Amino acid sequence: MPENHQNPLLLCTLDLTQVCVDGPRVRLQSISEEFAAPILREFSAEITRFMLPKPTETMEQAQDFIRSSTAGMVAKREIVFAILNNDTAEFLGCCGIHGQVDPRTPELGIWLKKSAHGQKLGREAIALACHWAWAHIDFDYLVYPVDRANIPSRKIPESMGGVIFEQKRVKTMRGTELDEIVFKISPEAIPKAMAAIASPRTTHCSDRCSRGASQFCNLTPLSLNPSPRTGEGLQPGPPSPILGEGAGG
Repeated sequence: MPENHQNPLLLCTLDLTQVCVDGPRVRLQSISEEFAAPILREFSAEITRFMLPKPTETMEQAQDFIRSSTAGMVAKREIVFAILNNDTAEFLGCCGIHGQVDPRTPELGIWLKKSAHGQKLGREAIALACHWAWAHIDFDYLVYPVDRANIPSRKIPESMGGVIFEQKRVKTMRGTELDEIVFKISPEAIPKAMAAIASPRTTHCSDRCSRGASQFCNLTPLSLNPSPRTGEGLQPGPPSPILGEGAGG
């Protein structure tokens, strides 16, 4: 898909390197250098089976990913989160919202470490990311590409009311090929999906995120009226490392 530099959106006024979003079980926190070691440890060949990138093999590669992601956030082209356990702050994986190809249709990406699979943590993380986007940026719809055989990851956009609108074969950086289907998630579907994961635990702000947070409780997750959407958005620009479709559900 060609990059679209036409009709760029308004700059988002938030500092995207200083965002935290709390959910019932997971926290999304803007990626930073402190997560280089767990990314190196967890982003393995098994995790990248259904993804475009190669596994991370050196600390330099992990740091390059974080530096590139930070540059993308400073330029308002994307936001990349570390996914953490909301009770223990254990690192679980990464997810992101990427506007490089077309900021009107940002792309979602996620991966979870092996021990976090099978608990629907990826579903919660993407729901939080979608609602953050709904509340803070202007977009037509979100896209979620996933390999057809990756059933746990396919359930994530389905839980968000996503519908398949594209199918394609995609070459990976490892020389393999993905049988990719692409889901479209409309802004109107996001508040309804958030109601399914909201609980009393998400209605208070946590003061543990000292990096200048946008807290989940500020996003009115049970409202079906999209009044929190600001009309701001992501900027188009050159691509950054792709997170891909490696969630474990």
